[in-house]
Amino acid sequence: MSKADDAKNLVQQVLDKALVAQQPRARKNVERLRRVHPDDTPQEWVCCRFG
Repeated sequence: MSKADDAKNLVQQVLDKALVAQQPRARKNVERLRRVHPDDTPQEWVCCRFG
């Protein structure tokens, strides 16, 4: 394996860990959005609530 491949694999591992770490918070946020804005679609959450 080359240094470029090693670096690419390392970056991929770091990003995977970051996504796994954020997953519970993201899930809770989506649950909250569904509870607070039950009639909104996910597209409305993104464009109108955070855009």
